[in-house]
Amino acid sequence: MRHPREWNVKPGQKVRFIVYGNRLEIVPVRDLKTARGFLRGMSSDTEREEEDRG
Repeated sequence: MRHPREWNVKPGQKVRFIVYGNRLEIVPVRDLKTARGFLRGMSSDTEREEEDRG
């Protein structure tokens, strides 16, 4: 088992437990301020369905 510091989880930080089949994933919950810009540089050239266009 890995140590929590290897998961980038700090004491008091919220986490979400997600079950995938026979395994459990622990995902740190980031607030919107920290998450802002994490997809920077990602291509937005993906073609979208007509109903998804604004």
